[in-house]
Amino acid sequence: MSEKFGVTAKFLDNLTWGSQDLYVYNTNGTPGAMSSGDGGAIHSGASTNNVMLVQEAYGYWMMSDDVLFRFGRGSLQMADGSVIGTNDYDPIPNSFDGVLGTYEFDFGRISAWAVKFATYDNGLSAKMAAVGGQTLATSGNTSSDPEADAYGISFDMKRMPEALKMVNIHVIDNSKASTPGAVTAPWLMADPLTTMGQNTVRFGAAVGGAASIVDYKADAEFVSGKYYCSGAYGTGCTTANGTMTSMTTSQYMWQGEVGVNFAEFMKSRIFVKAHMDSGDSQSAATATKVSTYDPYYYNKYEGGGMMQVLDWGNLTYYNLGLSAAPSDQTTFGLQWFMYSKTNATGNVNAGRYGDMVEFTSPNSSALGQEVDLWAEHKYDGGFSILAHAGMFMPGTSVKNGMAENTTAQLLSKPPSGGGLADIFPAGVSRGSTFSQVMVQGKMTF
Repeated sequence: MSEKFGVTAKFLDNLTWGSQDLYVYNTNGTPGAMSSGDGGAIHSGASTNNVMLVQEAYGYWMMSDDVLFRFGRGSLQMADGSVIGTNDYDPIPNSFDGVLGTYEFDFGRISAWAVKFATYDNGLSAKMAAVGGQTLATSGNTSSDPEADAYGISFDMKRMPEALKMVNIHVIDNSKASTPGAVTAPWLMADPLTTMGQNTVRFGAAVGGAASIVDYKADAEFVSGKYYCSGAYGTGCTTANGTMTSMTTSQYMWQGEVGVNFAEFMKSRIFVKAHMDSGDSQSAATATKVSTYDPYYYNKYEGGGMMQVLDWGNLTYYNLGLSAAPSDQTTFGLQWFMYSKTNATGNVNAGRYGDMVEFTSPNSSALGQEVDLWAEHKYDGGFSILAHAGMFMPGTSVKNGMAENTTAQLLSKPPSGGGLADIFPAGVSRGSTFSQVMVQGKMTF
């Protein structure tokens, strides 16, 4: 038996042309106080556009040829990335702080991990800062050590029949302290869940393989447990039914994909995919449980459209496409999506570039269609370029969202006498076709 120790570090710098988060709302056209970007023609502010980030920094201890421990900050790709992935082409890919252990044996691999997502201020730091004249926000949780953690175990099969290439089963326990002091936007699906406490278990399986020219892949995921409330619904869950201390949750996701490969013709592949995850049918005023699927840390490019208009959660879609590789270094593809809400009355999770789907109509499930054309070329030396052009055509639920969504109407037409700002002007159109062209370069050295 021989032991080996080592360290690995990966630093990441993002350069997005133009300043980020430039909230220009002062009357003289200068950035407002909320801006985390740079001023005009000044590119030295402390934003993610200008600083070097520690993407990975971990040590590893190889106890034997079969047992390895990794501790620190690192990424993780579990199975096909439909639950935990790296999101490698995102401006800030996924990474986790924790401990990971793996055990390799004859026909499989077992991975177990403990991760700390966040530690929240319980008020002590704010009190200490007040002594020095500073004002800091707190989480609103006064327990001795409020935090968010996850513990997981995953099994991957290694010795499989010829038609199988991937078999994974996993269980993940998630816990989070309530944070009622956090900023919340209760009209969006992700809130008030971000401020609520959580004790949930998610479990699922992934299989994939190939036979002759056909390949296939299938995933299923389930989440059960409780979310813990604190205060009003905007920061917890007080409903028309009275104040509750918790909400039960029952969530699911399933998807399947089948592809046909033509190796002799530029390694081309035609594929079809179907995806469905759960959504809420109850309104905020009558909610007694949480049913909308928590998408966790899935790979978004592969999971639901390169334009990133929609994230998983109350989402059903069908995907048809083709790809080809004219050379070992170049691939390109064309794909089409048809999106709808799993439950018409529920909201959806807007993606990174999905402002137009923040409000949807409860009277329609049709979210729209997306077409993506993409190409990727990998150069020698660790440099690659991904370019894609997309078009999103809104469906009736998006087009009528401002007119038929109760919360949107409340925010765009404040009651007389004030109380709410005119945040979303009623005249803003959500019915236009949206186009996107993006070029991303990635260099690893």
